Amino acid sequence: DNIKFLLVVPVFLGILTHSSPLAAADQAGAAELLGRFAARTRGQVAELNSIRQLTTVSTRVGEQSVTMDQRVEMIFPDRIRRTMLVDGNEQAIVINAGTGFLASGTLSLPLPEARLSESVKQLGRDLLVLASSTGDPDLRAALVGAGEQDGVSCQLIDVSLETVRSRLCLDDEGKVLSQSFASRHPMSNAPGMIEIVFSDHRDAGGVYYPFRQVLTFEGEEMVTVTIQSLEINPALPDSLFLIPSSE
Repeated sequence: DNIKFLLVVPVFLGILTHSSPLAAADQAGAAELLGRFAARTRGQVAELNSIRQLTTVSTRVGEQSVTMDQRVEMIFPDRIRRTMLVDGNEQAIVINAGTGFLASGTLSLPLPEARLSESVKQLGRDLLVLASSTGDPDLRAALVGAGEQDGVSCQLIDVSLETVRSRLCLDDEGKVLSQSFASRHPMSNAPGMIEIVFSDHRDAGGVYYPFRQVLTFEGEEMVTVTIQSLEINPALPDSLFLIPSSE
């Protein structure tokens, strides 16, 4: 059950976005707004290389409500380690340049292909990755209209980094209020919309980041992520991201 939970939670935290093309809209306006988002999010940090987060994750698996601590260590753009404390034991999911595995005690298992694909694509929607990619030719954006989040007006932009797409709701100053994308429920496989609502924005380590993130599927609250601490550009050893040999 614990391994199943570990496979489910990262799906909610990084589910695959839909593959429909971006809307043909105001490209210049989108680029200008995305630039404001990047400048506000990156703040005083000239270059984002790595992060370490300590978070609390609360979710429901069936009728069971589960809360656990999680440590996230990431080297941009394609290495991430999520370590959770489960029944007093550390269990980790590691992604390294398109490969990944689940480690639980002495057990090490390759991630199922669908979960691996979703976890890899998650990195393309990460707010700090997007904020660091504004000069990347693979980053495209289109302004698609006005929206509202919790009574606050925003501009909606469709963002694509390589093949990963999502829609951001940004206020006039570039603060991100929400992110949404089409996907499937990881348990029932039913198609629907995932929305992440961001709040409790704080200055931390030189960046401006939402410390509370609530994920919903078709309007039903599924996961709440509360960030306890955020460290910018820590020295992370390569050993954290080593993929076990298949031999």
